[in-house]
Amino acid sequence: MPSGLHSTDEPEESGVKTQTRALTEPPLRNPDRIAAALANPQRGPRILFLSGGSALRELSRVLTRYTHNSTHVITPFDSGGSSAALRQAFAMLSVGDLRNRLLALADDGSLEAMAAQACFGHRFATSGKARDAQDELHSLVSGSDPRIAKLTIAQQTFARETLGTFVSEMPAGFDLRGASIGNLALTGAYLPQRDIHLALARFGEVLGVRGQVLPSSEENLHLAARLADGTTVVGQHRLTGKEHPPLAAPIEEIRLVAGLAGGPGLHPPASTAATARIREADLICLPMGSFYSSLLCNLLPEGVGRAIALASCPKVYVPSTGHDPEVASVDAARATARLLHALRADAGEATPAERLIDRVLLDPRPDVYDAPPDLSLLDRLCVAHSEVALVAQSGSNRVDAQRLAEILVSLAQQNEPQPKESP
Repeated sequence: MPSGLHSTDEPEESGVKTQTRALTEPPLRNPDRIAAALANPQRGPRILFLSGGSALRELSRVLTRYTHNSTHVITPFDSGGSSAALRQAFAMLSVGDLRNRLLALADDGSLEAMAAQACFGHRFATSGKARDAQDELHSLVSGSDPRIAKLTIAQQTFARETLGTFVSEMPAGFDLRGASIGNLALTGAYLPQRDIHLALARFGEVLGVRGQVLPSSEENLHLAARLADGTTVVGQHRLTGKEHPPLAAPIEEIRLVAGLAGGPGLHPPASTAATARIREADLICLPMGSFYSSLLCNLLPEGVGRAIALASCPKVYVPSTGHDPEVASVDAARATARLLHALRADAGEATPAERLIDRVLLDPRPDVYDAPPDLSLLDRLCVAHSEVALVAQSGSNRVDAQRLAEILVSLAQQNEPQPKESP
């Protein structure tokens, strides 16, 4: 495997056929499958997402009406915000995006879910005295904070126990300002055994999560990018154009490194739980979101590309609508080429495209994208595309979550109804 994943926009000469394929998959919106899923989401399809960040928060909420068997493989390499302080203090992977997705999958609109969102989604104030945040945390541990009182008994027990563990392990002088209560609780659940899967399972159980959330890798690593001007930028938070100014040059290569000082590219194993779920999926979705820091970085751990190639289900790419600073002016077809290149770095250069990505979903209005998709390139890549109205509201570039959820449910190749799986 190469030390990093390089951008490439054209099909490579690797023995892979690049003839155009005819669409033979089910209709994009199948009313019978949608109705069956709505009637019994506990036995809904196993739809798997490789993502990170908040781009899928609304889709995750909506999807739980159709299936409780979705799996969300999340990037654990975030290096910004309060996650950075936790990672530095405990030499651990990032839990912020994992916590975000757990809360989305637990949000059913009930009063209990609203209370859990208010508590575990709360952040301490970024301004003011550090002592104020410490006092607030201690009130949560003691049970005197009103947010704790509104939780279920199981959630109160979990919150007080895990936050208490965090307090006992917290380094002297740790600044809690801006910290997420959910991140602290998840960290407190992780620290005793340093087992992220156990921590996620416990958090998911008390929240009533309708799906499963897994990290793509269990390693404590950071994302580094080499830009077209030869400079290297280290840290996921420096790539997104959110906490820092947009990059001065396009990204040409990304890799995983040991720390924020940079260094050679590392090849951590993928989470075995994640690769097992990938192989079992009824549909794999490479969804919208920050292209490098939320999507492509999930393909860096060894084993992800091979697992996708071995999965006998549809593999769908949904390019981001609107503006993505990480790939500004890169159209959906060239983004598809970069994903295929990344997947083949692990699955093998001769792996046919249809075993990695067999369909790209595109809104027919090219103005919802940074750049109009080059359909001829998709043909040369041997990747089918389907035009479907993904953006519902006129004048918006936001994907309609319900429309996309129903399309994914319709496309999923569910051989037999699946029982609800424990989170």
